[in-house]
Amino acid sequence: MFNVEVAIANWRKKMLSSGIKAPVPLDELEQHLREELAGGCADQKTFDAAIQTMGDPRLLRSEFKKVQRSTMKRKIMIAVGVVAFFIGTSIVLPALAQHKQRNVAALAAGGNFFNVNWATDEATALTIGCMITLAGIGTSVYAFKSFRKAAFA
Repeated sequence: MFNVEVAIANWRKKMLSSGIKAPVPLDELEQHLREELAGGCADQKTFDAAIQTMGDPRLLRSEFKKVQRSTMKRKIMIAVGVVAFFIGTSIVLPALAQHKQRNVAALAAGGNFFNVNWATDEATALTIGCMITLAGIGTSVYAFKSFRKAAFA
């Protein structure tokens, strides 16, 4: 007599031997298999048909690897964006502090903030730092949005 639990256990062993080792994808596939079997009488014929609709284990493994790679790429993009943000900020803040320190005397003497000139090194550091910071923010936001979009797809 056909035993569904034994057949599913053997199917899991076959999936493990084909290379699907992560428990989450394997549990998800088993859940889909059980849903296919829940609709009717569970015999060998329906079990074989449900396995056929699942697909070849090697193809399933390659599809799960694609998803894992794209998820990893998004996480790396988010991390690179955050690092770029901090690098850009670490360039901008000292440039602003140097500008303030250089112009404190002029401002204390009654000078107008808008009449204070920027030194070339301050302006250059400020411009480069702002560009790096904005690039980091943009990269992180883009990766995060695509990460969320893929999670809900």
